[in-house]
Amino acid sequence: SFSFSKERIAIYQQKIEAVSSERKLMLEELAVEKEKLDAIHTEMESKLAGVRAELAEVQRSFQLELEKRRSMAEEERQSFMDQMDEIRSEITAKINLQQDIAESRKSKYIQEQNEIIAKSEEDCRRAWIELANVNRQLSEAGDKKVDLERSLVKQTEKIELYEMERESFRKSLGLSFKLARQKIGSKTKQLVGKKDL
Repeated sequence: SFSFSKERIAIYQQKIEAVSSERKLMLEELAVEKEKLDAIHTEMESKLAGVRAELAEVQRSFQLELEKRRSMAEEERQSFMDQMDEIRSEITAKINLQQDIAESRKSKYIQEQNEIIAKSEEDCRRAWIELANVNRQLSEAGDKKVDLERSLVKQTEKIELYEMERESFRKSLGLSFKLARQKIGSKTKQLVGKKDL
């Protein structure tokens, strides 16, 4: 029984030594793996640092490009706004000019029409004056015509009266001549008769 225990102890001892040897081997392998991992980690850290540096450079370049594009966009926007202001000013100036021209034409047209109306009113007033003068002259001519007709009637009456008086005088004169001839003839006969005696 004691020998059996010694054998078992020896077996256990062998097993412990084997495990210890295996553990040592594993630790050595782990140490190697750790060194590899450390090397990989160091390499990865270096690569990551490079990547971070590249990323930072890319970000810086992107930021610079973004700022440049923003600046260009702002300049373009400002240039566009300036052009719009200039166009707006030109359009406003043209509109104002067109309004001024329209107002000037309107004022000129109104003035011309007022002058035409005033001239028409003056012409109309003159026409009324001339018409009044013509009516007055016609009225005066009518009055003169009436006066002339009355004068003509009076003259005609005078002429007729004169003709009647002349005819009466002519008849009276003829009668006087006849009587005178009769008297002369009678006296002549008387004288002739006396001579015959």
